[in-house]
Amino acid sequence: MGTLRNLSIAIAGAAVITVGIVGKAQAASFSFLYSFGSPGRGPGQFFSPVTPIVDGSGNVYVADDANDNVQEFNSSGTFLSALGAPGGTQEQFIPDGLGIDNQTGNIFVNDYNNSLVDVFSNSGGFLYSFNTVQGAGLAIDGGKVYLSDDSNNKIDVYDTSGNLLSSFGSSGNGAGQLSSPEGLTVDKSGNVYVADVNNSRIDVFNSSNSFLSSFGSSGDGPGQFDFPFDVSVDAAGNVYVADSFNNRIQVFDSSGSFLSSFGSLGSEPGQFVTPEGVAVDSQSGNVYVADGNGRIEVFNSSVPISPTTVPEPSETAGLILAGVFGAGFLLKYKVN
Repeated sequence: MGTLRNLSIAIAGAAVITVGIVGKAQAASFSFLYSFGSPGRGPGQFFSPVTPIVDGSGNVYVADDANDNVQEFNSSGTFLSALGAPGGTQEQFIPDGLGIDNQTGNIFVNDYNNSLVDVFSNSGGFLYSFNTVQGAGLAIDGGKVYLSDDSNNKIDVYDTSGNLLSSFGSSGNGAGQLSSPEGLTVDKSGNVYVADVNNSRIDVFNSSNSFLSSFGSSGDGPGQFDFPFDVSVDAAGNVYVADSFNNRIQVFDSSGSFLSSFGSLGSEPGQFVTPEGVAVDSQSGNVYVADGNGRIEVFNSSVPISPTTVPEPSETAGLILAGVFGAGFLLKYKVN
């Protein structure tokens, strides 16, 4: 019997509607809203934006690992302030991962080259730093600081004072193993999602560091990745992945089922060049993408929490597949 299984339409590289039609339907749409920033080294400019995060007030912090700073913007993209400077001492860094402690509002900056985490108050004042490995992605939840150690293929867990509590993961491609882990995030249940770059997947661990599941594989099709650099989770538990070398953002439900994607290679609104970071505002649902074009692009979203039932197609229904996906590849690498 022929059945309608999936219909995916990409609109101008900036919106996708995905409908699963065998008994259920899911719809997810993303519309480009605006962008802020431009290439450069001045206030409000970016040379290599890698990580955006959003605080409880809707302000956006962006780590720029080539301008050696973290810049703060309001939700409209107006520049507010900057942290950091080039160098090898406290408050001088090459930032990679960022995190906000929801209990205190403190901002944690992973200094990749100096193997430090610098901690600032929410008003921008430097508080303290602590020694770590040469880490990459950073996330904070429940008083725990998760730092991805991309050289040793593990995740280190610290308390907010910098005391090492535990580690999980090992080198390899088996269940619970990692290969160059980068961005990571924690959902409301305490589950940790890790962008496992060289294994082309997202790995999921619980709050006790036990492996739960993984999803994704190498490629450029729906649910496949080419350098998945960052991951974020929205208030409904949907998972957003910066699929960097495929120049798009992919969206999954909490169980890892593909919902949709948006973006394509280019410099027009809604297009990307190797997007390395993605964050979701838990209040507005807006999605912030760190775009290699030297800007942050902002999208609104409509992602369902659960599917909607629709009638089964008739036996005479044929197979209809429609897809338009952005294509492109740009080599980028990090020198340790």
